Formats: sequence, structure tokens, C-alpha cells
Amino acid sequence: MGFELTKEQVQTIWTNNANKRKKQAKLDEYCNGDQDILDATSTRYDGQTRNLVVTNWIDYVVRKHTGFVIGTPATYSFRDGSPDEETQKKSLIEIKDLFRKNDVPSLDIEHFRNSLIYGESVEVHWVEDGSIGITAYSPLEWAFLYNEFGDIVVAIHKSTLAIGTYYGGNILDKPVSLYTVYDDSRIIVYSSDSESDNVQGWVEVSNKAHHYKQLPVVYFSVSSHGEPFITDALISQQDTYNNIRSLNADGVEYNIDALLVLIGYEPDALLEKDTDGITYLEKLRQERILSLKEGSQAEFLLKGSEKDNVEFDLKLSRDAIHMMGSLADTEAILGLTGQTSGIALKMKLQPQIDQATIFTSYFEPALRKRIELVNIIRKTHKKSQLLDYDITFTLNIPVHEIEIWQNVGLLDHLLTRVDQLKLIPSIDDPEKAAEAKAKEEKTELESAAVLGLAVGGEDDVVEEEIEE
Repeated sequence: MGFELTKEQVQTIWTNNANKRKKQAKLDEYCNGDQDILDATSTRYDGQTRNLVVTNWIDYVVRKHTGFVIGTPATYSFRDGSPDEETQKKSLIEIKDLFRKNDVPSLDIEHFRNSLIYGESVEVHWVEDGSIGITAYSPLEWAFLYNEFGDIVVAIHKSTLAIGTYYGGNILDKPVSLYTVYDDSRIIVYSSDSESDNVQGWVEVSNKAHHYKQLPVVYFSVSSHGEPFITDALISQQDTYNNIRSLNADGVEYNIDALLVLIGYEPDALLEKDTDGITYLEKLRQERILSLKEGSQAEFLLKGSEKDNVEFDLKLSRDAIHMMGSLADTEAILGLTGQTSGIALKMKLQPQIDQATIFTSYFEPALRKRIELVNIIRKTHKKSQLLDYDITFTLNIPVHEIEIWQNVGLLDHLLTRVDQLKLIPSIDDPEKAAEAKAKEEKTELESAAVLGLAVGGEDDVVEEEIEE
């Protein structure tokens, strides 16, 4: 970057990102179930407590896509044809071991989930005693400075240490805010114990150079410009669903505890007490027997909510949520039996498959940036770099494997045996399986030839050429 920011500039960058963080915080609340319906008036017009029902479709959409795309961890494979094959294979093994130590599959799930909700996620790389560490963070704690090309040139992380935290050799008796500023050459940390967060009270507590020669920060996203997948339009459908469910629950409860209308009874008579001090109204409730005089009448006053309208509105909202969330409503597809063709189900899932392609096209560059940062540190320690590799995402598409086994043989005229075996999910190594099958067939042919000699005699022998 070529220059260090002043404390005032750091504070300005943090402040300029406030609106984005505010929107992200709202999305975070919705995904955690703290939705607008919970802020509604808690009392009905009849004075009773309202039902405030949350059916958390936002979390449902996020979990569905996260499990679908990254539930099976992305795989890194050696690219055939590398001019330095052995070195590249060794590098891949060592980097996979590093990823296991840092539990990268779990980090990727967190990054993907964050990216869907907030539009972005962040991880920081660090080195301690020669070991590489990777830490994931929520974007709610970050602010960024971009250049004219849209690249991040400065990343700022803010954390607040609570009272009672051990920091700087002391137990804090008041909160302390830490601002960590990352650029392409240094990591600077400022502390502030001022409630007003006045920049004049900031103290520089650390200023260290790093060896990455670029930001040691990886920025994850699943969309262009870091836009959240959870849109305002989707949230409006979520709100509509919650409102309908809550109002319907109010209506059901109202009718369960409906008012009893008595015609031909004086109101005061219901409150008259017997010798034991029990009112006639209390006896009605206890004994559930109502004696009526001639010409009297009794009926409950029902509100009469329209079931069809409620079900129709809920279905409209449910359908809209699935459509806008690029999801298939699998429960509606499977119906009561839970049975359906795997191939048919996959066709229903095509919108989700298409959306996953978009997600991974934006997510993959961050995975490559991660390896780029690892390569830089490996190079400083005289270790080889991983350069020729592929990243593969395996979507968790539900399939009926028996269907595949029954139909894969129909592709004999189009695909090799190895390519056919690649279509079967339970086969991890198609080439090894094809080799074993070929060996089995060879053994069977040899056995058949020997058996022919043993049974048929010399005049009946049919010579068979066995391909090696």
C-alpha cells in the first residue's frame, strides 16, 4: 500500500461501514429467529395475549444451501500433466494435513453460511513458531477500504473485551475495544477504553511487519459485490408467513375459549351464590350442565375464521419462499409416502443446482486465495508451493442409487466402464473398481476355458483368445 493510515482514517473507515454492518446485524437476527413478529403488540383486541409465532424460513434456506453445497467438503486434487509431478503431490499432501489441523471443512461451512446471510465472511492467516494458523470471523466485526479497482487494500477488525477479561497483564475493570488494522505489509493494533470511542483516546499497542506482501486476510462471498442471498423481498415473505400463522393461532385460541351467549337469563342470576358461597356460573364451569327455562337459548359466539383462506395464504408464502430461495419444496414433492424417483427429484432440484453453480463460482476464488497465502509462508520456509491443482464441489443431491445401477449399463455405447462407474455415488474409486471388474472377467474366461478342456475332450475344445 505504501503508507500507514492515521488513527483518524482508521476510525473514518470503520464509521463508513456502519450502515452495512447495521443491515447485516438485522439479517443475523432474522436467521437466529429474532424476527419482526416478536416486536408486534403483545395484546389482542379482546385483551388476551397474542400468539407471536416464528416459523424460521430464513434459517431453513441458509441451512439447505449450506448443506447442499459445502456439507460434503470441497476436495483438492492433483492436476495431471504437471511438469513437477512428485513435488506437486507432496505439496498437496502437506497442505491437506495443514487444513486438517486447522479444521478447514468446518471453517468453510461457517464461511458459506456467513456469505449467504451477510454477503461476506472473513478469515485471517497468521504464523507462530513456524506453524500456520487460520481463524474465521463474522463480518459484523469488520470494515474494509477498497481501491479504484474494487480490491480490498485495508481490513479492520474490531473486538470488545468485556469486564473481567485478562488482557495486557491485568484483569479489566471496564470494557476495552481493540482495532486491528491489516494492510499488505503491517498489522497495527490500537486499544481504546473510552465509552465514546474518541480517537484521541486510542493507544497503539502493537505494530508488526508480516511476510505475506499482501493482506493476510481472505474475503469470502457467494455473490457479486458481496450481496447477501437473504434479500429484503425474501424477508417480507417470511414476515407475511409469521403474521398469518400468528393470526390463525389467535383465531383458534379465541374459538377454543369462545364467549357463551345466554338468552333468557338475567346476568345477576348467574352470579348468585348458594349456601356454600359458590356462584351459579362457577357450578356451570365445574359440572358442565346448563339447565334452561322454556324460551331460553345458549350458544358460543364464534369468530369463524376461514380455514381455506388461511391455508391458501400460507401456501402462497411457502411457495414464494422456496422460489425466491431457489429451493425445491421436497416435503411437498415427496408427499405422505416419502417415495419418489431419485431422477425425478433431481429434476425438481435443478433450480438449487443452478444456484449452487453460481455460489461456487464466487466461493472458489477465496479457497484459492487461501492456498496462495499458505504458499507464501511455505516458500519462506523453503518448502514447495502447490500450483497445479483442481477444486471440486460435490453437491449433496439426493439420488435413488438402485435406479442408477439399473440404468447405467444402457450407456455402454456412449461411455467407458470407468465413466459409467463415476456416475454411481457409492463408488469412491471408479478406476480401481473398473480394474477389479476386468480382472474378475479375465479370471472367469480362464476358468471357462479350463472347464471346456476338462469336460469336452480334444475334439470339442473351442479355443478362446484371452486378451491380456
